[in-house]
Amino acid sequence: MRRKSYELNSNNNAVYTINGSSSKSEIVKPPDELDTGRETINQDDLEAKPEKKENTQVVGFFTLFRFADCLDITLMLIGCFVAMLHGAAYPALIYVYGDSIDIFISTGIFEKFLKSDVVSGFLGTVNLTVESVLKQPPILKSHCEYLSNLTDGNYTCDVIQPQLTNQLLDQMSTYTYYYIIIGCAVIVLGYLQITVWMTSAERQAHRIRLEFFRNVMRQEIGWFDTNDTGEVNSRLADDINKIHDGLGDKIGSSIQWISAFLAGCIVGFINGWKLTLVILSISPLLILASALMSKLAGSMTNKELKAYAKAGSIAEEVLSSIRTVIMFGGQKLEAERYTTNLSDAKKYGIRKSITNGLCMGFLSFIIMATYSLGFWYGAKLTVDEPDNYTAGKMLMVFYAVFVGSFSLGNASPGLQAMSTARSAAYTVYKLIDKVPSINIYSETGVKPDTLTGHIEFKNVQFTYPARPDVKVGATQIILYLCKLLLYIIFVLKCINYLKVNLYKLWLVFKSII
Repeated sequence: MRRKSYELNSNNNAVYTINGSSSKSEIVKPPDELDTGRETINQDDLEAKPEKKENTQVVGFFTLFRFADCLDITLMLIGCFVAMLHGAAYPALIYVYGDSIDIFISTGIFEKFLKSDVVSGFLGTVNLTVESVLKQPPILKSHCEYLSNLTDGNYTCDVIQPQLTNQLLDQMSTYTYYYIIIGCAVIVLGYLQITVWMTSAERQAHRIRLEFFRNVMRQEIGWFDTNDTGEVNSRLADDINKIHDGLGDKIGSSIQWISAFLAGCIVGFINGWKLTLVILSISPLLILASALMSKLAGSMTNKELKAYAKAGSIAEEVLSSIRTVIMFGGQKLEAERYTTNLSDAKKYGIRKSITNGLCMGFLSFIIMATYSLGFWYGAKLTVDEPDNYTAGKMLMVFYAVFVGSFSLGNASPGLQAMSTARSAAYTVYKLIDKVPSINIYSETGVKPDTLTGHIEFKNVQFTYPARPDVKVGATQIILYLCKLLLYIIFVLKCINYLKVNLYKLWLVFKSII
């Protein structure tokens, strides 16, 4: 008969023997990841306990995308390209807008030319009126030479040549098509940008959840003794959601806003580098104001939500145990506790409103100051350099650089979401890569085809990973059972003794009565 026995030697190694051959297996040491211990705290200690410091370790930028396959990489590359085109759409719209302004200004010049005393008098001599020429500018073309000779060359049709050939409506029709094309392109690009990024993020998050859960399930039982299952569940839910946000459309939005900034600067430097440099000098304040407003608003909103969540948890706790609360008369105490936490939420809400108001005021001030500086210097350039800076070109450069600078501040929430995702991915990926001490999926080792016999345990002891100083073995278990049995016998004897004596006292009392 084959016999198998286990025992501990002097080095605390478990030695087992099968048919006379022995082998050694080291006692598994408890892992140290997520070691939370087994500490018992009450509600007051929980409320007074300081919050845990957030994890400052992050994974690399490309490591964040380690679960992306070829299709995901292709989708993300398409998303980057589409986001850059989407961001460049608004500066392109401003470019068309600047040329449109110049055409409208030339129309005003044409009307002013016709209403001058000399030209209006000349129109009367050739049986024309200002209104008729404005409706049909080409009718003046045949009289231009006569007008120039009559005024000794002081008034010519050179400045109004586009209007005389009816180019105004043709050019505006062309620009109208440009506007329609840009609008349709933005619809398609925006749809593709969100779709490809969200599709890629969903696919990667799905793989991360599967790998995380699969690796947690193959950990040895000692790992669960030293790690809080609630924290593992939080990793599975909250942290992977943060990774999903960092992999999703927020990256595309950041690329879009950065592309808008670069495209705006390119348009500005091509059409007017002097005005572009002046606007860029104040752009750091625009970026700071926009990013500060987004950061403070998000921070105060999170604090407000946490305060409301804390008050809500108290209400849920009380309502779920309402019978116990009423039995001990704790209604007033619980109401005061709920009011205190609700007051914190009110305080954060007021602070958020004040912060948003101050940030909005500061941002509006910077915007108005930018308008003031840009239009003053732009007007100066149109006077000093009329050949290089027209009114339409000045507006084009100003709005392209201004909107580009403002767009760069809007890119900060997406970059912040990516940073949060890298921080959350550090712990999640670390748990995914953790190799268990006892791997149930391992194919290595000796695997007997058949094994029959009796198993005998001798002097086997072990310790729980959460309590390494307390040894547990068969002897200790028997001692605990014996002590428990003695306690039970003692309690039963006490109860029997009280019953007998109480009965005797009752008989004595009854005989006296």
